Amino acid sequence: MSGPDIFISYNREDAAIAQLYADALGGAGLTVWWDATLRSGEDYDAVTEHSLRTAKAVVVLWSPRSVNSRWVRAEATIADRGHTMVPVMIEPCDRPVMFELKQTVEMSHWRGDLEAKEWLKFIADLRHKVGRAEPEPVAVAAAEVTAAATPEKPQAAPVSAGRSTVAVLPVGCRGGDAELEVLAEDLTEDITRELAHNGHFRVIAAGSMAAWRGKPIDHKDVGRQLEARYLVEGKLQRSGKETRLTVQLIDGTTGNVLWSTRLVTEAAGAAFSADTLPVAAATQCAEQILHREQTRAMAKRAPFTAWDHMFRSAANSLRADQASAGQAVAEAQLAVAAAPDIGLAHALLASALAALPESQGLKPDAEQIREIQAQTRQAMRIDGNNPSVLMALAGAYKGLGEYEICLRLARRTVELWPGSPQSYLILGNSYRLLGRTAEAVAAYRKQDQLSPFDSTRYVALTCLGECLLAENQPEAAEDAVDRALMLDPEYPAALEWKAVIADQLGKDRSALAVMRQIRSAEAAVPLDQHVWQIARDEHLRDRSAAHVATLRRLWHAIDGPAAVPAEVPEPVEAAVSASVAAAAMVLEPVAAAPAVALDPGPAPEPTGSPAAEPSAIPLKPGKPPATKQSRGKLPPDQ
Repeated sequence: MSGPDIFISYNREDAAIAQLYADALGGAGLTVWWDATLRSGEDYDAVTEHSLRTAKAVVVLWSPRSVNSRWVRAEATIADRGHTMVPVMIEPCDRPVMFELKQTVEMSHWRGDLEAKEWLKFIADLRHKVGRAEPEPVAVAAAEVTAAATPEKPQAAPVSAGRSTVAVLPVGCRGGDAELEVLAEDLTEDITRELAHNGHFRVIAAGSMAAWRGKPIDHKDVGRQLEARYLVEGKLQRSGKETRLTVQLIDGTTGNVLWSTRLVTEAAGAAFSADTLPVAAATQCAEQILHREQTRAMAKRAPFTAWDHMFRSAANSLRADQASAGQAVAEAQLAVAAAPDIGLAHALLASALAALPESQGLKPDAEQIREIQAQTRQAMRIDGNNPSVLMALAGAYKGLGEYEICLRLARRTVELWPGSPQSYLILGNSYRLLGRTAEAVAAYRKQDQLSPFDSTRYVALTCLGECLLAENQPEAAEDAVDRALMLDPEYPAALEWKAVIADQLGKDRSALAVMRQIRSAEAAVPLDQHVWQIARDEHLRDRSAAHVATLRRLWHAIDGPAAVPAEVPEPVEAAVSASVAAAAMVLEPVAAAPAVALDPGPAPEPTGSPAAEPSAIPLKPGKPPATKQSRGKLPPDQ
């Protein structure tokens, strides 16, 4: 059996770049082998070695990661001996000494542009090496040549390619009410401003939309003129002391209504005030848009834009399994490769890299920490004042165990975007991770107040219950966890805390009933994993020891008396010693980043009381109700 034209040797962490090369080389008519092409049931070592030794050219992708890979070094050595080695520098690094004198193709800045000079020269050299001549153009009649239009040179896709556009139509109201008309104009500007805080889509300026005020709207025509995928339309009404704002999210292509809600203010017991009305409208629209963008990106077929890859990475990061965590990294790497000038892409990659070892029950090693730091620095340099970027970076530092930095990022996010429920969610998470449960309670309650219709608040409400219990408020803790279970009756963490809280309140039958539900729903999940969920926060470990003992006792009570281990198992394996030394390195890049001051002073103190019971209207971006895969995940930080 003859071998492939090209064998690609690379490090696993460079899979996204390797995919770019495999696709481009295959598109050029060359046969390419890399381990992603292995078929089910094939012997990995045998097939890999055969392809390596029979390939006409072995393209070795050098990066700071691959130079330390024994596999890549071994493959490069075999290729060098067989005179098939074609080394390519995909990122600046020091090559292994034995290959320093080997002429290496410099491709550090290549990101898939098939018209780039360095790519054209590279592919020409490869064709010569493997004995594949450039395909001859098909001969056509002179008349056809004259008639044919000269094709334009393909242009690289702009950074914004694939990024959705949102237009907020002027908020309408019934004529004759001057006060209501002024409020409508203000709402249009305020909703536009709040939506623009979200870095995942473009928002057309309110001034540009003024031309449509008071005119009949053909939504399809407006969407076509503005190239807007989404239109936001609002109508104000006044009835007595009530002011109602009806908000619709409309498909700019079809004119169909995708989602609608009604917000009421100035009424007794109303969920909103005049100041929070535009924030609530913008927040709910944004969450709906992001959910649809993630769904669209996951259902779409290649080719993908950088924004498609970012949404696909975010969607995969919501799942707790290792395969999804790895895919989240790969998608984020592709986003960075396609659009290295987008700060959010680097921030999502940093967050995904930090979540990957967590999904394996580990902490990042020294090499992973360095890569997370590099992506963090780049994100901060490019877009350090973007709240969406800071939220993603908070997730990265959570994975590194740098909770003080999480808190600084959360405070900065609240400062930049005080109307965002997500800002306060991250603030609450940061306080909780530091064991500052009273401050965490205030932040979670503020988040609850700003986001009363969020159907995925079960995560934040469960954390609120945990923190209230730590503050010796078991009744309030039970109320928060009960509200979480109203939104998702099978959320594992909420069930665990419900059992513990019920036992503490003397509700023995209720506690045992919940434990039976836990064991029935998750029969394959061992006790220690439930214990990890309760004892996961190291700063709360001392306070949670009694809760762990309660969980163990309830667990064994279902089966009858049994010995219960006294110690609380560590939630993760110990990190390598290098990760401790790296803590100082982690602090420096963020503190030194000129784009944002990470310690602006005391955090804004969240205030407010819990809002009314939530409805079932979805809100959190791309976060469908948790499944049993959600186990082990802390509340999302992006």
